[in-house]
Amino acid sequence: MSASRRPVRLWPWGTVAAAFSEARGRSIASSARDPRLPKSLAEAVASFDIDEGLLYEVWELLRCAPGLEPQSQAALAYLAAACLLSARRGSTRLPLEASQIDPILSQLGAHRGDRAHLRALLNAKPGERGGAETLLGSGDEYKPFIVDDGCLYLHRMRSFETRLADALRARMDTPPDPPPGLAAAFDEVLARPARSDAGPMRLSGEQERAVLAALHLPLAVITGGPGTGKTSIVVTLLRVLARMGVALESIALAAPTGKAADRMERSIERALKSIEPLEGADRALLERCPKPLTLHRLLGYSPSGDRFRHHENNPLAERVVIVDECSMIDLFLMDRLLRSVDSRGRLVLLGDADQLPSVEAGAVFRDLVPERGGVGAKSWDGLVRAPLPPSGPAVESTADLREGVAVRLTRSYRQDDRDPEGRQILDAAALVVAGSTGELLTRVTRRESAGEVEFRGVELVPATSPAQRDAMIERWFQARVRPAPELSELCARTYRFDDEGKVPEEAREALEKLARHFERSRVLCVTRGEGRVTGTAAINGSLRGLWLEMLGIPEGRKAPPFTLGEPVMVERNDYGRGLYNGDQGLMLKVQEHEGRASARAVFARRGGWAAYAPDSAEGLSVCFAMTVHKAQGSEYDSVLLVLPDEDIPLLTREILYTAITRARRSVVILGDPEVLEAGVGRPLVRWSGVGARLAKVQKRRRAG
Repeated sequence: MSASRRPVRLWPWGTVAAAFSEARGRSIASSARDPRLPKSLAEAVASFDIDEGLLYEVWELLRCAPGLEPQSQAALAYLAAACLLSARRGSTRLPLEASQIDPILSQLGAHRGDRAHLRALLNAKPGERGGAETLLGSGDEYKPFIVDDGCLYLHRMRSFETRLADALRARMDTPPDPPPGLAAAFDEVLARPARSDAGPMRLSGEQERAVLAALHLPLAVITGGPGTGKTSIVVTLLRVLARMGVALESIALAAPTGKAADRMERSIERALKSIEPLEGADRALLERCPKPLTLHRLLGYSPSGDRFRHHENNPLAERVVIVDECSMIDLFLMDRLLRSVDSRGRLVLLGDADQLPSVEAGAVFRDLVPERGGVGAKSWDGLVRAPLPPSGPAVESTADLREGVAVRLTRSYRQDDRDPEGRQILDAAALVVAGSTGELLTRVTRRESAGEVEFRGVELVPATSPAQRDAMIERWFQARVRPAPELSELCARTYRFDDEGKVPEEAREALEKLARHFERSRVLCVTRGEGRVTGTAAINGSLRGLWLEMLGIPEGRKAPPFTLGEPVMVERNDYGRGLYNGDQGLMLKVQEHEGRASARAVFARRGGWAAYAPDSAEGLSVCFAMTVHKAQGSEYDSVLLVLPDEDIPLLTREILYTAITRARRSVVILGDPEVLEAGVGRPLVRWSGVGARLAKVQKRRRAG
């Protein structure tokens, strides 16, 4: 290398990306190999707070179409950016209808002339698009962008979507196949229900229908809000399978996250232990019940090779696969799951279609549920013992394949006179889903100041100034975060772990008591944003300031990164230690083996606890507050929902519904009522074609 040439800095995208960035900074002239991006596009992308990688992708795509005249090059740059931006926001495709795409193109800086030229390119017949032919294709052509069904796809997105839809269609088109001995086993389980504090937990008609769907079909989709008894369905299904002689080793239980899998395990164990008398198949099930796994672990994901062990050529050995919290599953993981379940096996998907969809691309679970309110009658309804709600038309009368496999749970068991707080929460959640802003504001209890908050039902604390917000944060800290004196002692004590990582019974009880305190309540924020006063960074900073004040530790540079008793959260996957993004624990003093006691991040594990040195500050953060997305799959007694200080696109109906339904007894909404109204009125826009592909099937073979 000559002395006059500067070395190229290595980037995650590669040295070509570095050259691209430097060239943009020098505003060099474009060439056939190095197209110039419209200046307005670069400025618009910066306003979206998106990294420069998107611009680089656009630039690379345009390099695949050398010789484009300037107007076509600019128009295609805007189109590519719109498609990539849509994908980053979770959509699998971008509608080309002017009312849908024009607002996005305008936001990206495309003028009327750019949009008109783009429409002409898109409407041109194949072979008449000039140099754009290299980028734009249709059907199964192997080109970067595919126009299909009036939408623009990235080739990869369309490939995954069509493959997933084909796999779903194959299962949905398979006739029902009830296993032998089903009726007798089903009746026996219904006669001996699990119990709760309120008495026997007898299934409703729609819950029975859901169990029977899972036992008849290769694919069953069960959706319901909080309190609708999805766990009861899973437990009943397991008990029926055990009585029919299905080997427990051939059943798999899974969820998208470790927390959701742990909650699934605890709920199943609690229900099985409540059965009286616990004997025979039920006792065997309790003793040898399959352990719920994360989907990645079930499918054999290898982080080192970034690949999965299981697929269509190496399917799972289990013949019944039951997956909870399916709204969190993205397009790519759902595709992998469908490909990994044996064609002769049964797949049961449970979740809440009204919740936030996955962080990554797709809204698959929502797409699997028919849009209309009811679900058609099923051929197995004759086995249902409890009264059924009114059904929609028979399945044979509709061309929508989803009608034959979906069961919607509508009755919530929290809504009774003994639980008015839970009922108010669910009523508020239903109004959010319906977009009933005016009625919602009349139903919530308005508190004019933080001091009036009672932590019961749904309360709204209007906050339009920092002082009002700070007052509620301090009220929350004193009422929900600050440990009682006996808990403060538990925060400061030393916990001894033996050579196998186990703790004595006394220490285990203390750890569980501490964990229960911090798991009862949580502050939820819409954004993480470092620069937003209502994001998790700022709210965690405020709550930590109160925590340090409680301990008598001054804030500032001398404050330690973590103090004993603080709740912490893992911010990135650490496969070596078995820690995953979103895992929550506590910072405590731990003595391992015979070594010195030191601060460790302690996490609950099945059957015990694990302690890890906080040796990577980037991978661990204080967690008094978290985003609504990170809270999916969790439940708390009390939730404080902090609204953004202004209306932002991220505040949607789905994020509000998800936040509200994390609470069992109390939701305090902190923020401007007008911002709340705007969020309730804004449904999440995520374009996905899975549902449309299934709804368009004209031939119906199932008599379900």
